[in-house]
Formats: sequence, structure tokens, C-alpha cells
Amino acid sequence: MDTLVSTVAASLSMTLESVMPRARAYHCAVVVDDSTLFVAGGQGAEDSAAYYDKATSAWTMTASMVYPRLNHACGLGMRAGAVRAEVVVAGGWGGGG
Repeated sequence: MDTLVSTVAASLSMTLESVMPRARAYHCAVVVDDSTLFVAGGQGAEDSAAYYDKATSAWTMTASMVYPRLNHACGLGMRAGAVRAEVVVAGGWGGGG
């Protein structure tokens, strides 16, 4: 088992693609499609949200969330009749909702 773990670990590498527009902790993140990641809220960026596009290695800030959030969850939801999934942010700590 140790040999397998060592072999896998030796083959892994990380590359800095792009720096997030705002540093954050206790945020949520969800993969939207093959090349897009959505992040929202978190300490230091409680009311902000952004998309990361792997194809362009660029972050795009979205409109601020209605209520700031920490330690929350996000996922993809589909409304009846919708053409594509939407990001849903719920729970956690924050002001008002």
C-alpha cells in the first residue's frame, strides 16, 4: 500500500493557474461544467461570488450575494422548465437569511 501511495504522490503536481480575486476561507465551491468552477462567500469575502473558467484561466466576479455567508453549502439545482442548472447557495452563518 505504501508503494502505491508513494507512486501516486510522486506523479501528482500542482500548477498555479490564476489567483482568486478575493482571498477566502470557509467558502463553498461547486463544479458547474467541464471547465467552470463557482465559489461563493467565506471569511474575507462573505458576500462575493466568482466563476473560474479553466479554458481562459480567468476569474469573473458576479453580483454580490443578497446575504453574506460563512460555512455554507452550494450545489447545482434545476428548476422546472429551465434550460440549464443554476447554482444554489444555502445555510451557514450570515446576516439575515
